Amino acid sequence: MPKISVIIPAYKNTDLVYRSVGSLETQTIKDFEVVLINNGSLEDVEKIFTYFKDRKILNIKYLHIEKNEGIMHAYNFALKNINTEFVAFLDSDDEYFDSKLEEQYNVFLKNNTVDIVACLCEVDKFGVRYVSMRNKDFNRTLNSKQAIDAFLENNWSLIPNTLMIKKSLFDKIDFVFDERFKVAGDIDLAISVLKAGNFYGISKPLFRYYIHNDNTSGLTSKIKCLDSAKDQELLLKKHLDIYSFSKKIYAQQIKWIGVLYFLGGELNKGRKLMYKALSIHINKKNIMTFVLSLCGYEIFLKVFMYRTKNAR
Repeated sequence: MPKISVIIPAYKNTDLVYRSVGSLETQTIKDFEVVLINNGSLEDVEKIFTYFKDRKILNIKYLHIEKNEGIMHAYNFALKNINTEFVAFLDSDDEYFDSKLEEQYNVFLKNNTVDIVACLCEVDKFGVRYVSMRNKDFNRTLNSKQAIDAFLENNWSLIPNTLMIKKSLFDKIDFVFDERFKVAGDIDLAISVLKAGNFYGISKPLFRYYIHNDNTSGLTSKIKCLDSAKDQELLLKKHLDIYSFSKKIYAQQIKWIGVLYFLGGELNKGRKLMYKALSIHINKKNIMTFVLSLCGYEIFLKVFMYRTKNAR
């Protein structure tokens, strides 16, 4: 039986799945299985499975979900169908570097108290590549409290692709992916596992994350911004115990919810939340965000998109 399962849900842009699954063919460790999930896609995901199965390089299995109910549902479905010791994740439009699985697996071999191993990522932003350096305080083992504090203070980017997790961690806490989340399930996953186990971060990029039109379109969609705002409110409510530990972190989350409501067209609600954040914690960023909201929707959106485009 393989030691690691790599879960890949596929729904749209399935032509990119060939790149993702193909990146697993050159992994420096071979003791893993690929779990390719047709997540209610109308495209021919099974054709991709057959292509890689016929190549006989990967140990690959195929799961089919009739109706798309979101990526959190796909993860839960996959967890019920795997029996490996470790779980990793790969988005269908991204790719692993050759040593990704081996380097993370080796951390577990060297330290059996670790439950979660993360890595940095190389971002490909419309063809321009750079290493995300948001993950500070890596290269040492952190207990749950230390990891959560660092996650919030340093704004760690622990998307599922960065993680390898002991399957027993899910079993121990009877953890399932929260299917209430539409777009912020990755943040909920990170907080939930950090609450439950010990963490180690590898301070080097081990996968490539692609930013393209399809995964940035939500920034200009009012409906998606409102979905994001509601998800962030749910995050705050669900994990209030950690968000309220620091006025700075609590205000930061309130402000972000306000920004999303403002971008979603609910200007008064968004502005009130930004003002609330400012009243909780006064700093330059909170002041500037609130003042910018007084300039109107179009200017706010223009500045926000400029910052997003140039952010690293």
